[in-house]
Amino acid sequence: MKKNVLASYAVFSILKDNSKSVYDVIEVFIASYLQKAKVYNFSLSEIVVNINNEFNFKLPTAVIRKSLKHMKGIIENDEDYSVDFSKIKKIDVSQIQESEQYMKQLLTLIYSYIETRLEKKLSDEEKQEIISEFIKYLLNSKCSDLYMKFFATFLLENENNEFVVKYTNEIKEGSIIYVGITTDLQVDDNNIDNLGIFKHKMIIYLDTEILYHYYGLNGEYFKQQAMDFFNLVKEINKKERYIEFRYFADVKREIHDYYRAAEEVVRDGILKKKECAMAEIIKGCSSPSDIINKRTKFFTFLKNNHIEEDEIDSYYTNEENYKYNIEGGEEVHPYLNYINILRKGHNSGKLINIGYILITGKSILLSQSWEKYWKEKDIPRATTLDYLTEHFWFILNKGFGSNSTLKSFDTIAKAKTILSSLIASNISSKYDDINQRMDSGEISFEDAVDFVAGLREEARKPDDITAKDSNYILSILSESDIKKQIEEKRYKEAQLHTALKKNYEMESEMEKKDLDLISTQKELEKYKKQDEKRKRRNRWIIRISLVLISILFLICYFKYLNKPLLNWLNSKYTKTKSDLGNLFGLLGFLGINLSNIKSLIKFIGKKIKSRKL
Repeated sequence: MKKNVLASYAVFSILKDNSKSVYDVIEVFIASYLQKAKVYNFSLSEIVVNINNEFNFKLPTAVIRKSLKHMKGIIENDEDYSVDFSKIKKIDVSQIQESEQYMKQLLTLIYSYIETRLEKKLSDEEKQEIISEFIKYLLNSKCSDLYMKFFATFLLENENNEFVVKYTNEIKEGSIIYVGITTDLQVDDNNIDNLGIFKHKMIIYLDTEILYHYYGLNGEYFKQQAMDFFNLVKEINKKERYIEFRYFADVKREIHDYYRAAEEVVRDGILKKKECAMAEIIKGCSSPSDIINKRTKFFTFLKNNHIEEDEIDSYYTNEENYKYNIEGGEEVHPYLNYINILRKGHNSGKLINIGYILITGKSILLSQSWEKYWKEKDIPRATTLDYLTEHFWFILNKGFGSNSTLKSFDTIAKAKTILSSLIASNISSKYDDINQRMDSGEISFEDAVDFVAGLREEARKPDDITAKDSNYILSILSESDIKKQIEEKRYKEAQLHTALKKNYEMESEMEKKDLDLISTQKELEKYKKQDEKRKRRNRWIIRISLVLISILFLICYFKYLNKPLLNWLNSKYTKTKSDLGNLFGLLGFLGINLSNIKSLIKFIGKKIKSRKL
């Protein structure tokens, strides 16, 4: 089972702290197998096959042979080996059993996480594939992008889970030791103990982003990763400079172009494409001359750290190099050609004897180096910073008894750097897609500017990535090109147009209603004024009528009901009589008699009742 090898990696890590060499660790696995299988004699070929099958290893024969020579209780005969169990070191198999149990728990968590992300149940075949991909992830081999992002976000979200962090770190450290055993010790049987001894010079070529890492332009995580590597090289070079650093003339041109782009950003005040290195370069700069000064300091830093420009300029002009050209019918990155020419086509053997290698972070270079133009047992022409760091760490025998684990081996830190790199690669792909679509006329310049502005918000340094970002990061990585964003933008524009149209229609309708309301209010005002006018007229009619009625009442009273008083008044006030006579005459002239007064009173009563006055 492939998951057994993960458990074995963890055991490697646990045992290494109390071991002096790799053979002390291998001895534990051999003794464990012999005790479990009750094997009393065996041939070398048998034990190699059985150990590798039991723990799913691929340990070289030379390593197992050397381990057997170190073991007490193992007797070497002419053609085979015999076992004296009384002298064999008693092995506590609980560590291996416990490790296997932990492995099951960890894989269960990983399966559950991926099922949640994919929203489906995993089949047994898919679970086996996940184990294989997780091993590749830990070994820095080519892992599928789908599972790589899930492994990274799983670790990121569990950065506070002590079990996950502790156990994945143990597996990671153990895997480094295992890879060292199966690669760096597999060639020369006579020299497998010579860890840390370099006999041949190696020139390591550094790509642009690796130089940026070392200078600190891409954040603390990448800087620490580079520092771990360069510190190991300094230790190797203590007695003699076996390892030297170079960068191609193409890299120098790329760096100059990048700093010129930074000058334009400062001059124009527009950052078209957000990258961590660009943001760091333009920080604090107010003029292009500030950028030029920073570029000078950058190259001075490289020179002070013995990183020199490659002096070879005849890779393609020298006819002798044509036979080492690997371009052929397919387009291959020129850097791989340069390395192949330098190696003169010899790509197999031990890493420390290979002579030339390129460290890069460019996915296209790594893909071509590890897949298209790579054969089994070849040392890749281009590899990652992690790859060489881990191999040098093992070669220097750092993994045994010293507890000198590098910070860059931390699985959480590695998860953040992987996610940062995946995001950067995704942004670069989208940026190229935007330019192509703009050139073809599929999108306008204004749309392109909007899309680029959105991409600037996606960039993340490892230092800035936290567990809460995992959902956002996965959503970014799920979109490999800009097509979906174009469709979303057009959909949103259509929605906005529809909303604006509806809003206009609603506003027009409201305006019409407002006009109708104003018209209605004016009509109401008109009717109200007319009504007030009628009310005022009616009030005056009532008042006049009441006065007339009162006068008539007095006249009637004095004329018909109170004649003595009238006579007395008549005798006393002749003028009054005359005035009353004149008043009655006036009423008669106006045609007002008693019946008229009754009708008037009746009419006024109806009006009062109808108007409620």
